[in-house]
Amino acid sequence: MDIYLVRHSTPDIPKGVCYGQADIDVTDSFDREVSRLKGILPENSQCYSSPLKRCIKMADYLSSDYQVDDRLMEMSFGEWEEKEWTTIDQTALNEWMTNFVSSRVPNGESFNDLISRAIDFWEELTETRASGNYIVYTHGGFIRSIVTHLLSMPPEKVYSFHLDFASVTKVGIHNKQFRLEYLNR
Repeated sequence: MDIYLVRHSTPDIPKGVCYGQADIDVTDSFDREVSRLKGILPENSQCYSSPLKRCIKMADYLSSDYQVDDRLMEMSFGEWEEKEWTTIDQTALNEWMTNFVSSRVPNGESFNDLISRAIDFWEELTETRASGNYIVYTHGGFIRSIVTHLLSMPPEKVYSFHLDFASVTKVGIHNKQFRLEYLNR
């Protein structure tokens, strides 16, 4: 079983704006960014997508058929969605940043909440599906959750590796053993 975790292309939102589950579109670099993935992703794969527009658009472009799963969404930033980071109450932001793993954003999620959703999807996929190729169109937070889980990294280390937009991370699973084939390709 080979699983390709694909991060959406560049979102059409200014830098410095908090977004997670906000349903924003992608920039005009979409075609260029996504067309290079055709040479990386295998054909004849079972595909899944986050329901957010930036993933659905990629799934529509690259796959003929896919299933939408809410567990593939990015972390919810609740009341902070689509606000500039500098306009968020700095005391609340600093408190969250010192313990983002277990502290929830107001009316949103903690990173542990995202990890729980991601692992639930991952275990269902890896324990109930046959061998073959699987493509998952998702978000940076979801991919980071899976990679840190598989590598037994503490969640606090989730930002110790970089994920580009429109990048692929491949995990191979053979005889119930996983191997991180590549990250951020």
